[in-house]
Amino acid sequence: IAGILNEQMAAVEEAKKAAQQRLEAAKALPAAYLREVFEGEEAKGWAKVLLETISTFAPARSISTNGDTTVTAVTTACLSESGFLSDGLKEARMMSSAVSMSVIQPKDVLIARSNTAELVGRVSIFPSLPDSDRDIVASDLVIRIIADKAHLIPEFLTKFLSYLFLTGYWRNIAGGASGSMKKITRTHLRSLEVPCPPSETQSRIESELEDKVAGVKLAEASIQQELDTIEAMPPALLRKAFSGGLV
Repeated sequence: IAGILNEQMAAVEEAKKAAQQRLEAAKALPAAYLREVFEGEEAKGWAKVLLETISTFAPARSISTNGDTTVTAVTTACLSESGFLSDGLKEARMMSSAVSMSVIQPKDVLIARSNTAELVGRVSIFPSLPDSDRDIVASDLVIRIIADKAHLIPEFLTKFLSYLFLTGYWRNIAGGASGSMKKITRTHLRSLEVPCPPSETQSRIESELEDKVAGVKLAEASIQQELDTIEAMPPALLRKAFSGGLV
């Protein structure tokens, strides 16, 4: 029984390692797709402009424990390459005088101003949240960018900023005295050169990337389900062994 069990456990471990490797490979695909776009031959012919000339940097105000009103605030946990994560929203206090100027609108681009070196600069576009019964505000941990849609489609800007994040750009230039928390500033972003191809090109590329990322999400979900099944096998094998099922 011990011999059979050891053999089966070893097979489970091998299957687990293989699934984990496939999952890591799938997670690496979005960065590869973004590199293909923004480092490709087509991108070399695109005009580049300073972000400050084709966007507005909207206010974001501090969360305050002695604030006189309750708000729903975006945290950096809301930001991910797979889209905006509403689970990261939190109830907080803010001064009522700061609320109206901090309310986020759909299509605002949100970037993590301060976080660990691995997560600073993470970005998402803010979606419509029809189930929300109150305004959602940006805290000062998030930089809020409103793209000039005549020149820069917000979704395309989000993809470019995600490219910078995933390829380590912000991790390399972020400042901060702390070894664990790094910061980027509006000055970093204002002086950032952003590719600005024609709007139809931006729309095409954004659509193509969305389709590819959607495929990655499906693959990740499938592999994760397989991994969950594999990880549940050792207890099942042990129960089977001690109930006499391996004899």
